Amino acid sequence: MDALKEACERQLSLKLTTDSAFTSLLYADLHNATTLKENCIKFVAFHSMVSSTSPAWSQFTAAARPELVTEVLTRVIAKLNL
Repeated sequence: MDALKEACERQLSLKLTTDSAFTSLLYADLHNATTLKENCIKFVAFHSMVSSTSPAWSQFTAAARPELVTEVLTRVIAKLNL
């Protein structure tokens, strides 16, 4: 079952968009899908200029655990400081 979960996480990671990344991140966090969660955070950080202006960002910050929002923002800030 773990192999199927990991395969699904990889496939979902390949199809991320600036709108879908936040929803995928919420579900990844909820279902402890660590590979998908990491890939979503990387995607959001890489596309931070577009992601931060997306309506999905507002929805994400309203629905996500504060720790998850902090984790995303920490990664975005780290990427911008490079």
